[in-house]
Amino acid sequence: MDALPWSQQRLSGRNNKEMYRFFCALVIVTAFGLAGCAASGPQSERASGDSSAPIDVKARAEVPLADPVQLANDNNLVETDVRAGIGDDLVEFRTRYSVASGELVRNVGKRYQQGDSIPTQLAQQSLEHAIRFSTPGEMGAPVRLGFDQKEASVLTLDGQQRQESTRAHLVWEPEPVRLQLEWTPPRRVALASDPLDCTLEGHLRMPTENVAAGFESALDISQSECMVRAPNRGVDQLPMQARGVSWNWGESLGSAVHMNRVELQTPVYGVPEVKSGYELGLRQQHSLFGWKMEADFALRQAEGPGYRDDAADDDSRWSVDFQLRRQLHAFAMTARWMQAKDPLWFVPEAAPVGQQSLSLLLDFSSWLSGLMPGMDAGMKASWEHTEDADGREDNHFRWDFSLSW
Repeated sequence: MDALPWSQQRLSGRNNKEMYRFFCALVIVTAFGLAGCAASGPQSERASGDSSAPIDVKARAEVPLADPVQLANDNNLVETDVRAGIGDDLVEFRTRYSVASGELVRNVGKRYQQGDSIPTQLAQQSLEHAIRFSTPGEMGAPVRLGFDQKEASVLTLDGQQRQESTRAHLVWEPEPVRLQLEWTPPRRVALASDPLDCTLEGHLRMPTENVAAGFESALDISQSECMVRAPNRGVDQLPMQARGVSWNWGESLGSAVHMNRVELQTPVYGVPEVKSGYELGLRQQHSLFGWKMEADFALRQAEGPGYRDDAADDDSRWSVDFQLRRQLHAFAMTARWMQAKDPLWFVPEAAPVGQQSLSLLLDFSSWLSGLMPGMDAGMKASWEHTEDADGREDNHFRWDFSLSW
């Protein structure tokens, strides 16, 4: 598990809405208060007799003509974008609304043959709000506070699907450190691909370029408050807390040495308590002669029921994720080997998952597109060998082919 971010308090599901409303009110009240300060301050640039801060408003709206051919070919049917700013990046507000035609509308007039899947998406709409607030730089650097909210819905022949996302974030960058905090509400639905639902996250990053001239590096301290939500593996609603420190270096800081500590306390009756878990890992990325290599190795130790103290040679304590990629003229190749790559390694009561996986992927899409210009063609072949926690082995071979125009 990679280094997890930092937070100061745990939020329960009961006070998430209250925190959400409080944050919105704080941003609005503070924005108007500082706007007044900017208007009355001696350094504010305003005309004589003008007591208000400069307000910049920009609006844009696009609505195509009601032409059936244009409606079928144009993705965005309606798009509006309104931006308002107060002062010099003091407060910024943006709202955007868009309506786009669905796949079924865009393929009006297309002839479908027997066996073809007919699209069911009619249209989709989205509404986005963003508030950015920046304080004056008396504290060494401005404190930037932001709030983002997005609501999207997709209209299909089978009904309507809705998605919502909310995020609040704070950034403070007094040289040479950078502090970043982020809050998101708990997910409504558990995701099998991501069993950790983190609501409060944070990072404190400090550059360490003085190690060597021209050597880019940084020290990152992190902590997080999360909830383990994996009902498909027999565990759900387990609060956890993680702290980590990592030293990052290289191009775009793609390589790192990290150390994490995980604490999981479960108030669920009948489920044993996990004291803590430790992880020491190394992550590296290299590019050489057209090859791209990514490697992630970690040594893990979990305390609590379900782990034996005399299992020093247990392979499950090692986590390996090794990828090798190469893009050639005719095809692209990706080889991957994973060993004990389990995000819930510190939860002994979680149902076990695959212990080892070896896969190979060949992508012939670029070669196929050259044979059929003007068409979006794709062809992939993949092979995977897996071994589960009980030692059972399995092999999978798959061909994927797609063609659209």
